[in-house]
Amino acid sequence: MRISCLLALSAAFVLAGCGSSSGEDPAVVDNERTIGNPAVYARIESLESCTARQHEFDIAADNTDRIQGEGGDAAIPMSYMNAAHNRLREVGCYG
Repeated sequence: MRISCLLALSAAFVLAGCGSSSGEDPAVVDNERTIGNPAVYARIESLESCTARQHEFDIAADNTDRIQGEGGDAAIPMSYMNAAHNRLREVGCYG
């Protein structure tokens, strides 16, 4: 389950980076935060521990797996997953 989410997230990073010459992080897409609930993004940004951030990522990954398993569009939870991943990386949670 987690692997399919990580593969999808990796693919999103690659696609987001294509054609990007601005020097900005290719994993951050301008329209990324235009879908879903702004309060979720704010919560992800405000979390202080790596454990809490990882928990948000895990929730989004589980929701992505569930929605995709039901044949639905998981764009919103994937966007939350991307935001949590970016925040984990920005604050050094990955080591």
